[in-house]
Amino acid sequence: MTAAEQEQIKSAAREQKFECDVCNKTFESWYILNYHKLLEHSESKRPPIGVG
Repeated sequence: MTAAEQEQIKSAAREQKFECDVCNKTFESWYILNYHKLLEHSESKRPPIGVG
């Protein structure tokens, strides 16, 4: 595999976006998308840690 091909694969990975199926917001990683869903769309909403 050439250096150009390796760079193209890395570039494609950086450009990958993950879209929320509830509100259609786009995130740069699967982890951030799932965190967003947990905070914004969870049925058992709780205040942030430390707020009570």
